[in-house]
Amino acid sequence: MKYLLGIDLGSGSVKATLIDRHGRHLADAASEYPTHYPQTGWAEQDPRDWYRAAVRTLRQLLGSYAFDPADIEALTVDAATHTAVLLDEANRPLANAIFWTDQRSAAQAAWLNTHARDLLQNQAFNTATSVWTLPQFMWLKEHQPELLAKTRLVLFAKDYLRYCLTGDLATDRIDAMGSLFYDAARQRWSPELVRLAGLTSACLPLVREPTDPAGTITGQAAADTGLAAGTPVFTGMTDTAMELVASGAVALGQSAVKMATAGRFYSISDKPCLNPYLINYQYIVPGTWYPGAATKASASSFRWYRDAFADNLVRPDGRNAYTILDEAAAGVAPGSEGLIF
Repeated sequence: MKYLLGIDLGSGSVKATLIDRHGRHLADAASEYPTHYPQTGWAEQDPRDWYRAAVRTLRQLLGSYAFDPADIEALTVDAATHTAVLLDEANRPLANAIFWTDQRSAAQAAWLNTHARDLLQNQAFNTATSVWTLPQFMWLKEHQPELLAKTRLVLFAKDYLRYCLTGDLATDRIDAMGSLFYDAARQRWSPELVRLAGLTSACLPLVREPTDPAGTITGQAAADTGLAAGTPVFTGMTDTAMELVASGAVALGQSAVKMATAGRFYSISDKPCLNPYLINYQYIVPGTWYPGAATKASASSFRWYRDAFADNLVRPDGRNAYTILDEAAAGVAPGSEGLIF
C-alpha cells in the first residue's frame, strides 16, 4: 500500500496525518510547542521549536501505525500565514518569529491604511492590520533595524519547516499574499511594498505554485524523524487553503467555516472582495479567490479557558478537559444567560 502524509504547523502544535490513496485516515499524532509573550500585546515563537515538535510528532505517528515509511509517496506542509522567519547567511533564525496574533504593529498598520491605501488595494488586495507581515516588518525597521540589516532571507512558517526537512528555500503564491507585500495582480513581490517593509528583493524567496515539487527528505531529516530519505515533498500552501480543499469547497460559490485558533468564514469567488472588513487570498484553483471574514480568537479562547480554569480536569474514563467542558457547555441555553467574553 502507498501512503500520503500531511504535516500541519498549527498555532500551538505540529500535527501529522497519514492517509491512503483513497483519502482514508490511518493514523495521526501531535506535539505542542510554546508561544512566548515578552510584553503585553506581543506574541512570538521560536522557529526551532517547530522542527523539534515536528520530529516528536512524526516519531509518534510512525510508531503508532505499522507500515514502511518508504511507502509514503509524497508529503507536504501547511501553516498559518503572516508569520515570517528572518534567516542569516547560514539560514539560521536570527530571532523569534513575530506570531500573527502579535499586536505591536497596530500603528504601522494604521499608517499603511492612510498613506498606502491605493497600493494595498491594487496590489495586495487587503487592508492592513497588525496580523500581516508588512506592518510587523515596518515595526522592526523602526525599533530593531539591526535585525533587518542582518537578514539574508525571509521565509514563512511552513516554508521554514519544509526547509528543515528538505533544504528547499521557497514559498507559494498564497502564503506570499499573507505578507501584504506581494503583488497578486502581477504575481510578483511588490517593489514599493517591499521597500516599505525595509527589505530588498534579494531577501525574498522564490514563489511557486502550491503543487510544485520542493525536493525530498534529506538524510539528516530522515535520521531525525524516521521518514525515508528521498521521500518527495511538495511546496504546500496556507492552512486555510488546505482546509478548504479538504472540506470540498473548490467550486465558485462554495463556502466553509473554520473553527481553529482563529475563527473564519470563506467563500470561493472569481474575484477579490475589496471590503476593509474582509481578507482576500488567491486560491489553488486557477482564477479563483477565497475572500472571507475572521476573528483572531476562536479555539484559542477555549484553550486559554482550559489552561486558566481546567488544566487538570480529567475523568477516570479518560475524557480530557476539552470534552468535559464541551459537555458542560451543551447544557447552557443559547445566549449564555447574557454572558459576554
